[in-house]
Amino acid sequence: MQKSFKQFFFFRTLLALAICYYHAISSMNLIYSKAKLTAYYAGRDNASIAVDCFFIMAGFLVAYRFEPNIFIFIKKRLIRLLPAFYICVIFSFIVSLLGVKVPYAFRTNQTLYTLLSNLFLFNIEQKNILLVVSWFIYPLFWISLGYVILRKYVSQTLLTIFLGILIFISYTLVDSYGIYIWRHVFGLPIGFYRGLGGICAGIILYQIYNLCPPPFIQKINRNLCKYFSTFCEIVLVFILIYLLFFANAVSPFLIISTFVILFFFSLQENKPLEKIWGNSFFKGFSDISYMVFLSHETVFAVTTTLSNYFHFIPKTPLLYLLILIYNAIIVSGVLYFFLERPIIRYLKTFLLKKHS
Repeated sequence: MQKSFKQFFFFRTLLALAICYYHAISSMNLIYSKAKLTAYYAGRDNASIAVDCFFIMAGFLVAYRFEPNIFIFIKKRLIRLLPAFYICVIFSFIVSLLGVKVPYAFRTNQTLYTLLSNLFLFNIEQKNILLVVSWFIYPLFWISLGYVILRKYVSQTLLTIFLGILIFISYTLVDSYGIYIWRHVFGLPIGFYRGLGGICAGIILYQIYNLCPPPFIQKINRNLCKYFSTFCEIVLVFILIYLLFFANAVSPFLIISTFVILFFFSLQENKPLEKIWGNSFFKGFSDISYMVFLSHETVFAVTTTLSNYFHFIPKTPLLYLLILIYNAIIVSGVLYFFLERPIIRYLKTFLLKKHS
């Protein structure tokens, strides 16, 4: 029986909020002067690195829940990724017809080719993109599929070496060319390399976990290491929060490294912390986190349009920031519970019943 990593509930919550924070500042630029937003820009660019942390988690889980049947893997992956994507595309299209300017969505005329390349996860260009945040899905699907194929036909040693090389190449390119996701290098956007580096790093973490399962950090002195691990994990959580939301611009790799170390400690067996990280609030937010990621910019655009129309502009930017994020959570929850979850359940029953 596969383990439920309850600490991931907290990680998804924190990282989804960081991504919302990153894009919320852009929406607030349309309402407030830059002088009023100076304090909020401290961690804005840092917060975008939360996506890279999501890639690391995704890589670990793809390896942990390895599905050797490629066709079943493709079905499961598409069932997980596409319903929320299609729902948010339709949602964004509807509100754009109502006059809401959704950032980087439906900006140019779609041809049949560009439409299909978006819907079937082949698009690697910002031009003609349906939903700009969907850039995350393309590497998530194709890199995961590549890993499944390699794991079936390549030895563990060669696979590990190859993954290490890919991590080095990917993050070297990101370091050289920056994190702007649509800058192309060797025919692929930087966003793809960010996904490649993160997913491969997550797979390497799984290999370490698989070779030395918990409590591998508690070999010398169980109690001492348990308290030490708990202390380190809590401290690292606060450091990560500081880096994502409050620190002035820091190297993306400092944030990624901090998350990798935190991730490593979180894999230890720690019942008290698992109860905290896996409580019902974080569990609920974790369930809708993917929908939050895909829909939040559209919700922000709707909120901004309505705020301007009704002249409801809070004097305090912090209040407006909270309103933006609150609306994103509520709308995402509605879309998840009434559309995404029922659709996923139906597709699993219809497409995977023979394999259950």
